[in-house]
Formats: sequence, C-alpha cells, structure tokens
Amino acid sequence: VDITANGIDPFTIGYHHTAMPMVHGNPDNVDILLNRDAALIRIADVARVSSMQGDNYDTPAQAFGIFPGQRVEKVGRTTRHTSGVVIGQMAGPHPCTYNLPGVGSPTAFFDPVYVIKGDNGPFSEGGDSGSLVTAMIGDQRFAVGLIFAGDTQGLSYALPLLPILTTLNV
Repeated sequence: VDITANGIDPFTIGYHHTAMPMVHGNPDNVDILLNRDAALIRIADVARVSSMQGDNYDTPAQAFGIFPGQRVEKVGRTTRHTSGVVIGQMAGPHPCTYNLPGVGSPTAFFDPVYVIKGDNGPFSEGGDSGSLVTAMIGDQRFAVGLIFAGDTQGLSYALPLLPILTTLNV
C-alpha cells in the first residue's frame, strides 16, 4: 500500500518485538481495557533512523497525560505536521471497525478514547495511524497519545500514551 510511483523506496526499519492485544467483540464479552492497538519494533539499523519528527521537533523523552482542552501536535505520514485541540474524552467504549483479510470487518472497542479537532482541517487521515501526539507543557514537549482512528467529519481519535508505556514496560 505504501509503495507508489515517485515514492520513497521501501526498506526495513525494524523487526516486530511486542504487540499489545487488540480483541474484537462486544464489551460485555471481552476485556476491552486491554485494547491498545500499539506495538514495539526492534530497530534494524539505528544509523538509518532518527527521532526527529520531520523538520518539526524531536520525539519527546517524557510522557504526560492527555486531557480535554489540551493543545496538541503530531507528525503523520499522510497529513505531515498538524496541530489541534483535544475536544473531549468519549463517554464509554468507542467502536472501531477494521478490515481483517479472511475474517471480514470485526469491531474492536477502545476505552478511554480522546477526540482531537485539527486547527486547519483534519488532525489526521488514513495512513497517520500510530502517529505520536505531543503537547507543550510550559517550555517542554511531552508525548501524550497515539492516533488510532478518525471519522468522516475530520475528527481524530487518540489513545492515551501513559497506559501503553506502562503495559509495555518502557
């Protein structure tokens, strides 16, 4: 999907190391609090990667909580650098339908989920999933969330980063 005419030649960035669970099914029947849609890779060649988020800022070394009203930024593959505001936390579990070859289109539920509205258009679009959401607190940048979905009205959905880091022990 990512290989296009005049695009960047593909190369191996890293190898799968750990993935968090993502189970589909009704919240009454499965433990949706484990759903985090996040994974770790082991970098193949550290000389070929950078912690810089494009030309915009370096990846923060520290994480902080995400909260309504917070000004946020991200650098994504599709929309590049965008800014916006966390407009709220979803009330209860949020459904996310995805395509799974050979299975169909199951729905996984996530909780908690934060909604972000972009300043000048969508905060994220397809292909931006996994983008790190950051926030300036005082004069320091913190990592606060991960983009995992969006909707047709231009809203983006983020999972809080702190529970993911805690579960992955990083």
